[in-house]
Amino acid sequence: MQHRKFNRINIILLSSLIILFFTASGNLFSEEAEKNNYDVSGKISTSSIFSKKILQGPHHKITEYAFTYDGITNNFVINSEFGKFKAIGNGMVPVRIQEINAIAEMAEMKNSKEFLGGLKESAGTLVESTKNLIVHPVDTVSGFPTGVYNFFANIGEVVKQTATGDMAVGQAAKSGGSAVIGFSRNKRELGYRLGVNIYSDNKVLQENLNSVGWAITAGTFTVDFGKMLVSGPASIALTVVGSTRTLGRLLKTNAPPELRRLNRAELEKIGVSKPVIGKFLSNRKLTPRHQTAITLSLVSLKKTKNHEAFLNMVIENTDSIGDANMFQAVAAMIAAYNRTKVPITEIRTFENVAIFRNKNGSYVITYPLDNFLWIKRTEAKAKRLINLLPAGEKKELWISGKFSDLASTNMNKLGWILKDQAFKNLDLKNPY
Repeated sequence: MQHRKFNRINIILLSSLIILFFTASGNLFSEEAEKNNYDVSGKISTSSIFSKKILQGPHHKITEYAFTYDGITNNFVINSEFGKFKAIGNGMVPVRIQEINAIAEMAEMKNSKEFLGGLKESAGTLVESTKNLIVHPVDTVSGFPTGVYNFFANIGEVVKQTATGDMAVGQAAKSGGSAVIGFSRNKRELGYRLGVNIYSDNKVLQENLNSVGWAITAGTFTVDFGKMLVSGPASIALTVVGSTRTLGRLLKTNAPPELRRLNRAELEKIGVSKPVIGKFLSNRKLTPRHQTAITLSLVSLKKTKNHEAFLNMVIENTDSIGDANMFQAVAAMIAAYNRTKVPITEIRTFENVAIFRNKNGSYVITYPLDNFLWIKRTEAKAKRLINLLPAGEKKELWISGKFSDLASTNMNKLGWILKDQAFKNLDLKNPY
């Protein structure tokens, strides 16, 4: 099962065929690979990727080397006083650092006299009992507790449950529903102000957001949100239905049920069928943030046909948080391409690869690859895609990282137009 999933993810990424390896001095080749004109993989010096400011800060330090275990993305380990954190891909490193800084800020809050004194005052209160009822276990994918919390998120669902005889849920809603709604609102606001994703899979972050969020809800700890600076993901601007909003503000203002309603309405407007929308919004591996970000990106492709093809690919191939992050980035990259380069007119999929056609007739592929190296399977896949696409049309491949010299030479010979450093060249902020 694991082997089959691994192979399928490789196909999705196009770079099933890509083995990554960069050091401070450039590409490294084994004798055999050099003789046969192919790249090989290995470990990567993190100082060749990030500046000293990123490598080490007041609360973190990235290890000296990153590794490419799966041959696709760089894998990092970030040490901190709060434990070790993994970051899969270059783009996730600043996200993890932002989370670590947020944890440090919340740790300072929790060590204050006000917070510690409030813990004693909250014992036995309605808010405390409601918290104990729903806060465990935490769903690390959605960032919120599982079970009864999902009913509280939408009181209408509680009414349905009560009507079918589930009195326990109905009673819980009656006694503690307002507390849970308040907690949800406070946690969203806290995450927004700290510049972190409240649906993150970072368990340490979730534990701190939950504990501080409950203290604020109980009234035993006060945070002046207005004086907290907003940074990180909350500052990412996206366009939806002709008006500019921020993804962070949408996530702060709307609970998951409201986000699903908004996403459903926007996807219907661009012609996506109700069954496909239903499957997309019910995929538990896609957090509300993933769903909202992907929806906003697709909606920005106003003059594009076949949005449904992309969503079907997401539905069928999202089995992990890594898959969800990857598709979110692909959608953001093509939305940025549409905005800054040439308008996209059509979406197609070939062998589980999303291929976009622009107004000039070129075919465009965008993927968040840290590096693209040249190996035998890369060669085979590149030729396969060339054969699948119409002859004589331009084929562009945009990646977030860099192409090796061998990859550039050989891909150009096959007719590919290569574009690296896509986030920078498409004027796109980190899509994660």
